[in-house]
Amino acid sequence: MSQSQNITINPDNIDVYIGAFDTDSSIRVADIVNPLGIPQISYGSTSQELMDQYKYRYFLRTVPADDKQARAIISYLKRFDLNNVQVITSYDSIGVHSKEEFARLARLNRICISQNITTGVSGSISVIEAHTTLNKLFSFRDATVVILFVQDPETLLQSIENRDDVRNNFTFIGTDKLGFNHEKWNNARKLMNGRRAVTFDIETADVPEFDKYLENKNPENYFFNPWFDDYYQELFQCNFDGRSTKYPEPCPTHLLGIPRAEGYIQDPYVLYVINAVFSAVFGVDKALREICPSNSIGVCNLFRTSGERRQRIMTGIQATNFVDATQQPFFYEEGGDSSRGYKIWEPLPSAEDNTQYYLEDVSN
Repeated sequence: MSQSQNITINPDNIDVYIGAFDTDSSIRVADIVNPLGIPQISYGSTSQELMDQYKYRYFLRTVPADDKQARAIISYLKRFDLNNVQVITSYDSIGVHSKEEFARLARLNRICISQNITTGVSGSISVIEAHTTLNKLFSFRDATVVILFVQDPETLLQSIENRDDVRNNFTFIGTDKLGFNHEKWNNARKLMNGRRAVTFDIETADVPEFDKYLENKNPENYFFNPWFDDYYQELFQCNFDGRSTKYPEPCPTHLLGIPRAEGYIQDPYVLYVINAVFSAVFGVDKALREICPSNSIGVCNLFRTSGERRQRIMTGIQATNFVDATQQPFFYEEGGDSSRGYKIWEPLPSAEDNTQYYLEDVSN
């Protein structure tokens, strides 16, 4: 972007910020908007670090926090009388805080944690660190259930796939960082080897209206998003008018809608983005009704100049209660976290191709 195209954003014009997805980005945003009293709604940040109401007073999220996931895993372990486990955590906000909460709940529920292993201390988990971590599991062979509180588990999963000794002796429980990710499960398809493995992920469902929204968009009629062409070519694995050298096959003359691509799966966080937008709108609407005269149309001058508008908006968002696009009630719990829970998925081999896996909902 050239210097002449730079845009200066006046924070006085921002009354609600929606984002970010990951925890680290949300923390950076919070460092800016929290001192300004601007409500922030994340649709994907789950770390317990953001539960500090003094430090992140104006932070809310439409997803559940990791403490609720820890409770869900404890319930699962008790349901199947699994009372001796090992825990692998990454050296980051997700791993550290999840480990602490899980350990606290495990003590209360008489579940023994034979060993806590922290990996990825230097950043992402290397292949060497992954193998060292897996070797440590054999120090406690009786603790055959291993829980992964890992931000990016892919290297670890690939290492498990290459280790028959690990797969033959241990059962793994993944968290939402693995979650509903078909590609990662297929990359680690040997993970089970006859032993049960499950992963937890946020409770969600597809939003049909979102697929309808995407259906009519293709590179010939949608120019708003500069990355849309690349996304389309990646999804359909084709070359659109010579714009990509990655795929030699040309895209068909009659361009199909995004949901018709063979590899298309609606992102499970779409619902949470929509709920974030809806709750922000409800919060602003409530603040407008409280500040502006009853006969006002749109945003009144009193609202624009009010020093209380952001606090009123925050209060309105916190009081949000509506039925969302999946016909489920949505509201914020005390502290600004989502009321939603988790589903449990088990990867099972496909009947058509046993080298491929699908995820079965086994929450019940």
